Amino acid sequence: DGQLDACFELCGRLRSKGLEPSQVTYGILLDCCINQSQMDRAREVFDHMMQEGCAMNTVLYTTMIKGFARSEQVDEAMAIYERMRSDASGNVSPDVITFSILVKANCDAG
Repeated sequence: DGQLDACFELCGRLRSKGLEPSQVTYGILLDCCINQSQMDRAREVFDHMMQEGCAMNTVLYTTMIKGFARSEQVDEAMAIYERMRSDASGNVSPDVITFSILVKANCDAG
């Protein structure tokens, strides 16, 4: 958790300088949380992004789907997929990676 805490601390410093995290910054944070099996923290980051009005993209949604799939939370992965499909911006679409992760997650779930 030490390295993950350092990532969040650095993000806090970024904000304290009056800067806002970018889609890339958020994507890295999500990936760090997922790689350390911290889906609760990934969910917090994702929800914060949505509240802040961060422009969502296919990679960000797919990263969350990947995290829930890895942690065997297929219903959550599917919920993020549905959220992705109904994204109000109209600029976000699932891609082959999104679908591959979802197919594997559903197959593994039984």
